[in-house]
Amino acid sequence: MSQAKTKGTLKRQEPRVVPLLNDIGTRTLDDTARITQVTVRPVRVADVKSVKTAAADIDDELDKAIFLMTNLTELTPEQVGFLTLQDYDRIQEVVLDFFPANSLIGAGLPRV
Repeated sequence: MSQAKTKGTLKRQEPRVVPLLNDIGTRTLDDTARITQVTVRPVRVADVKSVKTAAADIDDELDKAIFLMTNLTELTPEQVGFLTLQDYDRIQEVVLDFFPANSLIGAGLPRV
């Protein structure tokens, strides 16, 4: 069970919804599927392991961050590419918030 330390107590982590400031439906190939929000699920150890395993084949830090983001959201890599930098940063902040402040497991994960 995923938990985060909050003010001396443990709190269960739940998926978080990030409203997009700029929907990506109008810039994708399928205009009927407008995406106005993204749900980010808590990070699991398996997610961190998959990024570290993929890192052997992925040299670019941005591609590693996109790989993790697609694992934690319903977005495809193509859809992540259509995000504005502002929306990308908002989603990434939620992803990083799932890691405890002193977590060794999150150390070295890509942040772009």
